[in-house]
Amino acid sequence: MNLRIEDLSHTYPGAEARQVLCIDAWALKDGDQILLRGVSGSGKTTLFNIVSGLLHPTTGAVYYDDRPLYGLAEAARDRYRAQHIGYIFQNHNLIGALTALENVMMPLAFARTLTPAAQRKRAIELLEALELSDYIHTLPKRMSAGQRLRVAVARALANNPRVLLADEPTAALDEHSGEVVIDLLQSTCADSRAILIVASHDPALISRFHQRVDLHAGQLHEAQWA
Repeated sequence: MNLRIEDLSHTYPGAEARQVLCIDAWALKDGDQILLRGVSGSGKTTLFNIVSGLLHPTTGAVYYDDRPLYGLAEAARDRYRAQHIGYIFQNHNLIGALTALENVMMPLAFARTLTPAAQRKRAIELLEALELSDYIHTLPKRMSAGQRLRVAVARALANNPRVLLADEPTAALDEHSGEVVIDLLQSTCADSRAILIVASHDPALISRFHQRVDLHAGQLHEAQWA
């Protein structure tokens, strides 16, 4: 899958309207793994929300294999996201009334590409890979922030997405857990030739990515840091 952005801008309305994104063009192809950096408020989460189909840009377009994402009706865009786009939210966005297993199974059930038994098997395998075997039937409120983050990672990977967006995926994790998460993200995306974009301030990730981009004042720049 190819991802292409053209003439993209976004301005949040209000008495003091503020433009947070202004990207002329950005193109990614199968297998690209990008580390995206930027200070707080630089527009990283806004960009992820637009690329995932959650936030309609003020102007411009997002294309997947030359298909305009925002040319789809909202319901069709939701289905497309469920089937092709994984998103690890910075605040996790887990459903509090569901166990870890149920949270990971939710996108599988929505996509309807596997039988219920296969959905359960896939979800358990991901949770085990993220060292959460003992928390499969635990509610989010009974888990630490790092454990909830790993559940969110498993949920994002559940449908083998063609594009994976990870917003600070190692935040609140110790060094070992962070390595487990990044190893799984990179290896899974490499195996499936999926596009991986990781937004992070974690300096430990710099050496893990050959493609690095800065988002500054709403614009993308080739990273100037080693």
